[in-house]
Amino acid sequence: MKNFFRFGKKKPKEYRPFLGHNVDPEKLEKIRSEGLIDANYDDKPTKKRKKTLSERLRERKRQKERNIERKRRKRFERKLLKKQRKEFRRSSRIEFIRKFYPNYKKSREQIFEQQLEEGTTGDSKSVFRNYYYYTLNSTALFIISYLLVYLIYQLTVLIAASRWKLDSVLFYYDLAFNDYSPLWSKYN
Repeated sequence: MKNFFRFGKKKPKEYRPFLGHNVDPEKLEKIRSEGLIDANYDDKPTKKRKKTLSERLRERKRQKERNIERKRRKRFERKLLKKQRKEFRRSSRIEFIRKFYPNYKKSREQIFEQQLEEGTTGDSKSVFRNYYYYTLNSTALFIISYLLVYLIYQLTVLIAASRWKLDSVLFYYDLAFNDYSPLWSKYN
C-alpha cells in the first residue's frame, strides 16, 4: 500500500511548509533547530513558470478539439439513445399486442434460405421446391406486367388513331389498322 500512490520511480518531493512572506527570523531559526526543515530552506514560495504565447495557443487549440470531439460524441450518444428508445417502444408495443393476438407481425413461412441454414436435411426436397415456386411466381408476374405495359401503349396508339378517324382493332398481340382507307396520309 505504501507504493500504491507512487507513479513512476520519482522520489517524493520534500515537504516544505510555507511560513509566509514576512517570516520572523527567530521563528525560522527555531524551526530549523527542531529539524522540521533543512538548513538551506528558502521561505519564499516557488513561482510557476509562465507559459509562452505559442504554448497557450496550442493549449487552446487542443481544448477546442477536445470540446468538438466531446460534442460529437454526445450527439452520437443522443442519436443512439433515441434510436434505442424508439426500438424499445416499438418492441414493447408489439409484445403488448401479442398478448391478445399471438401471431401479430410474425412471419407465417420461413424463407427457404433460413430453412437451409437451420439444417433441415430431411426436408431438402421441400426447400428446393420453394425455389421452383419462386421461379414460377416471378416469371408469371414478369409476363403479366409486360402484357399490361404493352396493352397500355397500344391503347394510347388506338386513342390517337381514333382522333384522326382511323379504324383500328386492338388484339392482345397487335393493333390492326385498315391500311386501305383513303384517310391515311403522310402526316397521320
